[in-house]
Amino acid sequence: MYQVDLPGMTGTWSELMYTMRGLPPQPGMPQMEATMAMVHPDDRQAVHAVHAGMMSDRDRAMGEVTEYEFRIIRPDGTVRHLLARAFSVRDEQGVLRKVIGVNQDITEQRAAETALRENEALFRLAIETAALGVYPMNMPDRTGIWSDRMYAMRGLPPRSGMPGVDEMMEMIHPDDREILLANRMAHRTRASGDVSQYEFRVVWPDGSVHHLLARAFPLRAEDGTLIKIVGVNQDITEQKHVEQELRDAATRFELATKAAGLAVWEWQIPSGAHHWSPEMWTLRGVTPRIDPPTDAELMSTIHPEDRETLATFLETVRQDPGRPAECEYRVLLPDGRTARYINARTAALRDAAGKVVRVTGVASDVTERRIATHALQESESLFRLAAEAASQGVWDQDIRTGQVRWSHRMWLIYGLLPRDIPPGRDEWKSLLHPDDRADVLAMFRRLAAHPADDVESAQYRIIWPGGGIRHLEQRAMSVHDETGALTRLIGIVVDITEVQELRAQATIAGNVATLGQLAGGIAHELAQPLQAMIATADTAALRLEMSGDADTIGTVRNRLTHISALAARAGKTIQHLLAFSRGTSSNGVTLLADAVAGTLELVGRNM
Repeated sequence: MYQVDLPGMTGTWSELMYTMRGLPPQPGMPQMEATMAMVHPDDRQAVHAVHAGMMSDRDRAMGEVTEYEFRIIRPDGTVRHLLARAFSVRDEQGVLRKVIGVNQDITEQRAAETALRENEALFRLAIETAALGVYPMNMPDRTGIWSDRMYAMRGLPPRSGMPGVDEMMEMIHPDDREILLANRMAHRTRASGDVSQYEFRVVWPDGSVHHLLARAFPLRAEDGTLIKIVGVNQDITEQKHVEQELRDAATRFELATKAAGLAVWEWQIPSGAHHWSPEMWTLRGVTPRIDPPTDAELMSTIHPEDRETLATFLETVRQDPGRPAECEYRVLLPDGRTARYINARTAALRDAAGKVVRVTGVASDVTERRIATHALQESESLFRLAAEAASQGVWDQDIRTGQVRWSHRMWLIYGLLPRDIPPGRDEWKSLLHPDDRADVLAMFRRLAAHPADDVESAQYRIIWPGGGIRHLEQRAMSVHDETGALTRLIGIVVDITEVQELRAQATIAGNVATLGQLAGGIAHELAQPLQAMIATADTAALRLEMSGDADTIGTVRNRLTHISALAARAGKTIQHLLAFSRGTSSNGVTLLADAVAGTLELVGRNM
């Protein structure tokens, strides 16, 4: 409390006035300048204005109280909030004679109010951030207030107050009404501030269903009477959908892994924890257990020849978990003799920052595949060996990758030096004989168009790099998968150049044999008439001599002798034909004069 006498500005301060300012009490009161020096700089102008108003306001009624707040700074630097109330005392002429007032330290009150405002702001921020609907409900009349979001969570426009119990229950999914009633009844027995939590579904006016999470706690009077329930609702529909999708994905993953015969293991990097699915144990012929094996236990199940391979694989995963890795190794079943081939692969799961937080691996039993692969390799080796033994070139083309492979014999057949990659399509086409190129390409088009496995064959010529022409015979087959899609083309090529030449020689020999047979037949057919001609000519000459006419005899004898000579020549020709038909030689020495004479004779007769 203080009192100021005017006009001299003298007066007294109570001890508490000094104590509020952190000063020791003293008689009287500080000077005005000292008093104003204690006021916070930001509040001095306002305090001056209040004081000036009290001094100059002659119309202010006697005893009218002026109230204002200001801050002071204590000598130790702390700031205190003060509430000042003062009234002026005037004489009959209205002249101000005295000011009497009190100061009240309201620092804690203002701090509490500030804290309350901050808490309210934080509460509202939390409510908005968490998208919470808030309600207080008075008991026992069940009246209260719903926030706007409480209505929005039910697909309704906001309104004052809160719905009645019956209306609220109508909003609840029929299957969840008993759950909600049971939880509300439980509020009656819970201690004050004991939070309960439960989930339920609401049905919007449009028929859509939404999931809500409710948290509530009761407030009780000192005698334990329930006076209010305060609660919040949170829409967790999206969360429920995500959880359901995760469950569905987990179910699909489990079905897929089981259908594919896959076993799964996980490595939680932050915690270092490991997890094995039951199938991981089953692959090793061991009864599943919760804890994964130690490194020593794991290695004891691995084939001795593959332990180093698996150790390298595991070390690679540990050193660089973000890089996908793959490994194949053998495990020994409990009998110690039976080995199974296992293929293992890893993939990394990263957080939002891209850091690897988990490594997931899958393992599968590939024993049958390995056996089939080995059998296929052996079969291909035997096939290639047989092809090489038969001087056959072998090729195959993977339709999906475009990769082509040639056996060693293929390079020899095409007259090329072996290299890593077979000739490209253009280079291969350039080796085909131009007259045969279209037919060979047409064969491959037919082969690729076959709906099922079938064989095409063709004979064609190629031109060696040195210019020689070779005759080839090719048989090719298309291979399809279970869907009918073309996957491979395979074929064998044989050089038939020598065979073709032998066939040509055989053809010529056959023609010659046929001609010999024909010549033999002709000789036999001509031999008898010629012998008859010779015998007749000789008989005619004998009878002519016996006739006695010398001139006639001479002329006729010459003609008959000529006929006999010609018949003899024809006989010699027949002998040659007979020798040819028997495959024996009738070559001999022929006089040139005889040949010329015979020729002139033929020419002369024709002329």
